[in-house]
Amino acid sequence: MSRQHDILYLNSAGLTPCGIGPHRMDIGELFPPTAEGFARFSTYLQSRPPGRRMTILADLADDAYHLEQLPFTRGKDRQSMLERRRRHLFGETPFTLTRSLGRSPEGRRDEQVLFAALPRPAAITPWLEPITRAGHLLAGITSVPFLTRHLLPAKATGSTLLAHATPAGFRVTCFEKGQPRFSRLTALPAASGQNWPDELRRSADYLLNQRVLPRDPPTPVLLIRTQALELPADADLAALHPGLAIRLETPATAAGQPDSALHTLLGIFLRHPGQAQFAPGTMLAPYRRQVLAQAIRAAAITGALLCAGLSLHDLGAIGDLRLEEEAMQAQSRALETRVRTLHGTLGMAPPSLAQLEADLTLLETLRQGPPGPEADLRRLADTLSAHPEIQLDTLDWQNPVTNGEAHTAHAASRSLEIKLAPPDRGPQEALKPAPLIRLLGALRQWPGTEVRQQNGQEAPGLPATPGADAGPASQASSGRPTIQVRWLHPE
Repeated sequence: MSRQHDILYLNSAGLTPCGIGPHRMDIGELFPPTAEGFARFSTYLQSRPPGRRMTILADLADDAYHLEQLPFTRGKDRQSMLERRRRHLFGETPFTLTRSLGRSPEGRRDEQVLFAALPRPAAITPWLEPITRAGHLLAGITSVPFLTRHLLPAKATGSTLLAHATPAGFRVTCFEKGQPRFSRLTALPAASGQNWPDELRRSADYLLNQRVLPRDPPTPVLLIRTQALELPADADLAALHPGLAIRLETPATAAGQPDSALHTLLGIFLRHPGQAQFAPGTMLAPYRRQVLAQAIRAAAITGALLCAGLSLHDLGAIGDLRLEEEAMQAQSRALETRVRTLHGTLGMAPPSLAQLEADLTLLETLRQGPPGPEADLRRLADTLSAHPEIQLDTLDWQNPVTNGEAHTAHAASRSLEIKLAPPDRGPQEALKPAPLIRLLGALRQWPGTEVRQQNGQEAPGLPATPGADAGPASQASSGRPTIQVRWLHPE
């Protein structure tokens, strides 16, 4: 309940302004339905802050209820039928309501409709104009029977009577399916409230004769005990009426609040703010516009808070990512420090990027170049080793390639070194087997071939090398590998 909501209790004696809230319940001065009372009520409204929500709680003796079964229809046809039936029952009063109680369980399954009205608009209309003129909002018009139905037990589905005192008198209401079907208000004498048992018996007899209440079993009656009802401690409730099963109940009141009939009604309104509505839509239009505006404003605030929450969540995620990045940077710095420590321990610097690229280029060049003479050299080694008069000591092929050199330079840098040793047969002068002489002579025919003994001197007794005066330049330009044949002199 909003703290700016006022309840205007209306009965035949006049109108009483009341204010209710979570921790307050204020009852103002009664304004009688006279010219002086209306003037005082206008002054009271002017003293209130504008824009207050006000609900009229009608406690009048002539409220009417009618239960009828109508053909089940939908849409505009149903609305037209209900409007025609309402005008036929209650005339031109604007203070009516319609409640559907569901479809009949058998037969044509017609719809059970409850029509209710406050048939004397003259008792209500004079109080509405000052409210609008003062800038306040009419939040609704309800009646006491629709308010007190919240006192019934939740399991009460059949016919139930509720008897209680109000500031206007003693009211007996018959409920069916939780909705009021009959209500009767009788004024209590100012001196004594002892005549309420007679009014309860009279109302029960009328309902039994109208077959609204069943004669068997007894109808449950809930009697609300307040100060207005003088109930002796030894009262025999079972003897009041044989067709009633009366149960006494004391209403719950707030701490510090008196146990009065009006405080009981206000307490129910505080606990159940949503009530049946008798006011027409035209009177409630300003209030409904304000409620819609407040709902839109609340939705906008909720959306803004949601966006702010999402932004805070995104900021938190960004902060987590920043912390993760800082942790990764710290880990990277630790790894760099460890690498530098390892390099210092090894005593050598890692190869540069240019050196690594040169090595890769060299490997690619060797992979794409022509295949080496390994196969031919193996066959040559097998041939020489098979001859008994020739001893092969070394057969070495070298191809040191330097990155960036031309193809001719690659060819000139290749060299073949063959180290031969004659068999151990005696003095050197006598060791000149024919196969070895022929092999050395054939090798010397290759351009750029140099045949030497192990000590570096020209091997004696061998044919001269054609073009012996050719230098390194001629060897480099020949485009063939340099062949050095060393004759290992035996010891």
